Amino acid sequence: MPFWKKEYGALIRERLRLLWKYYRFSIFDRYILRQFVLVSLFSLVFIVVLYEVVQVFQFLRWFPEGTRGIDIFFMNLYESAYWAMIFLPLSLTLGAVVVFTRLANHYELRAMVSTGISLKRVMFYPLFFTAVFVLVMIFFLQENVIFPIYQRYFAYQKLVFEKVPVKEVDRFKDNQNVVVYGPNHTLYMGDRYLALAKRLENVVILSLIPKDGPEFVISQVFSNEYLMSNLQLIEKERLLDVLQRINFTMRIDARSMVWDKDHWVLYDGTIWRINPFSASVQVDQFSQFTTNVLSIEPFYLEKIWYDMNAMKPSQLKALIRLRKQSGQFYADLEAVWYSNISYMLNAFFLVLLIVGFIDISRKKISLIENLVICFVSFGVSYIVFAMGASFAANGDLPPFLGGFLGTIILGVSAIWLYRRLPT
Repeated sequence: MPFWKKEYGALIRERLRLLWKYYRFSIFDRYILRQFVLVSLFSLVFIVVLYEVVQVFQFLRWFPEGTRGIDIFFMNLYESAYWAMIFLPLSLTLGAVVVFTRLANHYELRAMVSTGISLKRVMFYPLFFTAVFVLVMIFFLQENVIFPIYQRYFAYQKLVFEKVPVKEVDRFKDNQNVVVYGPNHTLYMGDRYLALAKRLENVVILSLIPKDGPEFVISQVFSNEYLMSNLQLIEKERLLDVLQRINFTMRIDARSMVWDKDHWVLYDGTIWRINPFSASVQVDQFSQFTTNVLSIEPFYLEKIWYDMNAMKPSQLKALIRLRKQSGQFYADLEAVWYSNISYMLNAFFLVLLIVGFIDISRKKISLIENLVICFVSFGVSYIVFAMGASFAANGDLPPFLGGFLGTIILGVSAIWLYRRLPT
């Protein structure tokens, strides 16, 4: 082996050994991290419980007579999952402020800094824990825990206010008067969609010429209410009584359309194939029929019975994909998707901002002052975050820029302040 390669390898090994020695998890790291986690957890539980108690008393007069207390309890319990995510950045920031202010006021940090240990090294593991937890939240907890639990809140809302049993939650996905503009410029209409059976009844499908699709059809994914102009047009289509020219190449009327593993099967109907150039029409009857034109997924026909902010990331991505394929407006959904990621990143940058903003190693500092700084930082960051998300949802900013606007500003400020800390 060449001499320079041996020297380079030895240099790397020595560098890694020094890094391991410098960042090795010590008893003092364990003590700081334990205090940080406990204070953050206590702060989060306290804030969320306080918020839910206020909510209960605020809406107490609106609960129907005979509502059981246990149902109200579970409704607020499931709602708390969402608000725990919302208040997470604040609780982590409070944990950092309380723990390090307490250590500074007891001269423990000054003693460590005086021995040559940098303030950045003291705060390494709380920041590392925050970063790891934020990544777990983004890539696992939001999809599998937070938003599924929050969707249950809307089920209990129906139980409390509409007396609909929670055990029928799967029936909430059943949809009436379905109208969805899907991929391949195909319009799907049906009287009723049964989510458990994955069956659409009394189906009318139009395969439109692309230029005519987005001009008149409005996707009804989030609501079953119709615009009157859209309703009249749909009624004309179903009766084949079209006063204005709408170009389509195929129409299918069927008793039902059922999802079979990976494709749709139509039963008992009629298919019209229209040649737009020669104006010829071919009419066929069928008892069972399938075609690759019907590429819409069953999820798109379901009724979204909960708030858009309760949708899992995978559900948001599916709806974004549908709207892109069908040429519809999707910036609002994309803004929510980006915002779910950026808001969690704000939690890390807020802790970094507080650490960099307050020099807690030089003197005794006021806990009250630091708490004020903590709440003001959280409030300002949330306002900027909400403004960016709102602009993106309205199409005034690109979804990525709007979703990450607050995170970019907060991140740059936090890194700049953190780099100014004494080493």
